[in-house]
Amino acid sequence: MGKTKEAATGKGYLGEIMVHRITGEMGVVENVVEAHTGWPPQLTVRLQNGSVKRGNLGDFRDASAAQKKKFSANSPLPPAAAPSAPAAAQEGASGSGQTP
Repeated sequence: MGKTKEAATGKGYLGEIMVHRITGEMGVVENVVEAHTGWPPQLTVRLQNGSVKRGNLGDFRDASAAQKKKFSANSPLPPAAAPSAPAAAQEGASGSGQTP
């Protein structure tokens, strides 16, 4: 079952693979500025080459299943949800900040 996305506000698009309608470039949605009265949602999409493309929700479309498969196989981007082990270990080693 997929995520619920609301085109009117932009909720649910974070982390989705989107395609820029004009250039056809694919990327992952990094940031969503929710829509307000009279204004469309604004997306920030990180492309495969590392650059960023910003625009209205209408400037992008959902990627097809074949495009998503191709994107995930060729994507040099690290998974955003997986924290690195050294960073997690450093947080635990810093202690609680209390002195003995």
